[in-house]
Amino acid sequence: MSDMPAIHLKSIERSYKQPENTLEVLRGLTLSVRSGEVVALMGHSGSGKSTLLHIAGLLERPDGGDVVLGGQSCTDLNDNERTLVRRHQIGFVYQYHHLMPEFSALENVMLPQMMAGVRRGIAREKAAALLDSVGLMKRYAHRPAKLSGGEQQRVAIARALANDPRVLLADEPTGNLDLETAEQVFSLLQKLIAESNLAALIATHNLDLAKRLDRHFLLEYGLLVRQGDES
Repeated sequence: MSDMPAIHLKSIERSYKQPENTLEVLRGLTLSVRSGEVVALMGHSGSGKSTLLHIAGLLERPDGGDVVLGGQSCTDLNDNERTLVRRHQIGFVYQYHHLMPEFSALENVMLPQMMAGVRRGIAREKAAALLDSVGLMKRYAHRPAKLSGGEQQRVAIARALANDPRVLLADEPTGNLDLETAEQVFSLLQKLIAESNLAALIATHNLDLAKRLDRHFLLEYGLLVRQGDES
């Protein structure tokens, strides 16, 4: 495990103005995740988990603080620069797979590569290998509507890994699955993260799953509270 964090969230602040007051969601939150480390993020609905992941993934700008990826500060990057960093360094997995319904599983995994400038033939070869790694090689020609919920989420995981990201961010990746399928998908996700030596931040409501990771935190009142004694 590298000494330099793959991602460092430094004193992150985020608030939203409402008609009668200002809602402080994140209040100077700091967190570092190193390559090969998987960190769980817990908290009740509305606690700010998704906001934190959006900021970590450069989808949203904080009101204060900095997101540092591989030693690079992202505070002053313009939108185009943020897009490039996101495309090449960050993979996303959501509760709902967000696959493109008109494309096959293979094409869904090819798309982010081609957007990053990878030639079609190379993208196809890598997409096939990734689908094989998640046990879906025989389903590569199927569109999302022809896949089960677990299969759709496996495609989403393969897509998230398509551009060899430095960091993986997952927002309730098993929250829309039954218990058995959730266990299978979560175990697969853990395996792939370990094999790729990724830094991963996973938001989940499932305490049993969270306890299996390297560290888990509770997001409460805009700050992180370390849970348990894992290290």
